[in-house]
Amino acid sequence: MEKLKHLFSIDRLLLEGGGVLNGTFLNESLIDELSLIIAPIADGSTNSLTLFETSPHLKKQPPVNFFLKEI
Repeated sequence: MEKLKHLFSIDRLLLEGGGVLNGTFLNESLIDELSLIIAPIADGSTNSLTLFETSPHLKKQPPVNFFLKEI
């Protein structure tokens, strides 16, 4: 992220990853805003990914608090 900022003057980045990529950015404290659309779909399978996935290879991070700005 520092390299993107330095080379391309990027101040803000839209992250549209899957649960693993989102979780990796969250673990590195690189997410400061979350926009979430809830769709009326349910998947009860045990192998479905969540919005933020963890991995045994990543360092453990405490839960991150986001605050509601608008609805």
